[in-house]
Amino acid sequence: MDGKGRGGSMAAAKALLDAHPLRNLCASPGKRVLVLRGQASLGQALKLLAQHAVLAAPVVEDGYNGTESVHFYSDQWPRGEPFPNVVGFVSAHDILGGCLLEVQEALGHAKTVADDAQTMRMLELHVPDVESRKLRSLPGMQDGDFLFAAEMQRTLLDVVQNSFLCPRHLHLDDPPMLDSRRPKGNRSGPSHMEDVPRFIHRMAILDDDDRICDVVSVSDVMAFLLRHVRELGALAYMQVRDLRLGLEKEVFTIKANEPSIKAFAGMYERGYSSAAVLSSITGIMIGNISMSDLRCLDLGQFGRLALPVSDFILYTESVRSSVQDVARTRIRDSKGRKFLRRPRLVTCTAAATFEEVLKLLVHNSVHRVYVIDDLSLPIGVITPTDILQLLAGTDV
Repeated sequence: MDGKGRGGSMAAAKALLDAHPLRNLCASPGKRVLVLRGQASLGQALKLLAQHAVLAAPVVEDGYNGTESVHFYSDQWPRGEPFPNVVGFVSAHDILGGCLLEVQEALGHAKTVADDAQTMRMLELHVPDVESRKLRSLPGMQDGDFLFAAEMQRTLLDVVQNSFLCPRHLHLDDPPMLDSRRPKGNRSGPSHMEDVPRFIHRMAILDDDDRICDVVSVSDVMAFLLRHVRELGALAYMQVRDLRLGLEKEVFTIKANEPSIKAFAGMYERGYSSAAVLSSITGIMIGNISMSDLRCLDLGQFGRLALPVSDFILYTESVRSSVQDVARTRIRDSKGRKFLRRPRLVTCTAAATFEEVLKLLVHNSVHRVYVIDDLSLPIGVITPTDILQLLAGTDV
C-alpha cells in the first residue's frame, strides 16, 4: 500500500485518539505506585522491582524529614507535605547498564563485554561495588516522564505525539533530570542528545498536590485501542505486510547456545529490551529473552549470565513458575540441549491484521509480537511504540 492509502486509513484512528482525554486511561484515584528514592542502592532497586513485578519505577530525591526508607508507596504520602521531586524512572535495563559500564571500566575497553567467561568473573568481582552504588549516580533513568494534573485534559493524540513519542527531555538543555518543579520555560535547543531516548514507555501522573497518583504506559494505550477497535475503521482489518508494521527495522537475535551476558550486552548497546532466541542448529525462532528476565536475579547472582541463553531462560522460568509447570514446557533443540519453549513467546505472520496484533499484545500482556515467515524465522518485531508511531504518522 502506498503512503497516501495508508495515511488515509489512519484518519479514523487519529480521530478516535483526538476525541478522548488522557484521564480515560487512568485508574481510579488512590492507585498504589511504588516509588524509589535516589538513596536506594542498585541492589535494593533491583530487588524491589522484582518483588513488585514491575519493569520500572519512578525515582524521587533523597529522603525528607529524616526518613531513611529507600522506597514508599505514593498513596501513603502524607497530604499537605511537599512531594519529593521526580528525577526519573529506573528499570532493570538501567541497572544492567550500570553493571556493564563498571565491567568495561575494569577491563579498560568497551568492546569485549560478554566475549567470554573472564568478563563474567570480572562482573562478579565488581558486584559488591556495583550493588552499593546509589540510584542518584546512575546514568540514564529517562524512559519516563511526568504530567501535571491539569494536563489530564490533553487528548490522547496530543499525549502520543508530544509526550510518548516526543518526551519533555528532548526540549530541555539539561535533560538528565525529570524535575517536576523545573521552570516550564526555556525548553529550546537540545544539546548532547546522543544518549537520550527519542521516545518513552511510561509517564507518572501528578495530582493537585504534586503527588504521583498513577502511571500510564504505552500498554494502556494498546488496551484502549483494542476496546475501541470497531472505531478504527478499515485500519482494524489491514495486514501487517500492508502497514509495514515492524518489518522495517532490525530484529536482534541470539543463538540459544551463546552466553546470556552477550544477549543483554547487545540489547543495552542497541537500546533494545529483548532478543529473539534462535536454535543453534536450525536457526528457527524458539524463544525470547528480555530485560524483564533480570528481575529474577539479585546482583549477587549475575554470574548466572554466563549460562547459555537456553539455560538462563530455564532458570528464570523456574523462578517464576512451579517445577511442574516448567517441566511440562521443556523441549530439546537439535543438539539435545533442554530448552524452554516459553508460553509468552508471541508471534504472528505478515498476514495478521492490526486488530489481531492488538489482541496478541493486550491478551498476552506482552510488549512485543515477533513477525515470522513460513520457516519460523523472525522477519520483524512489533512493539506498542511502533503502533503509536504508525498512528501518529511519525513511523520511519
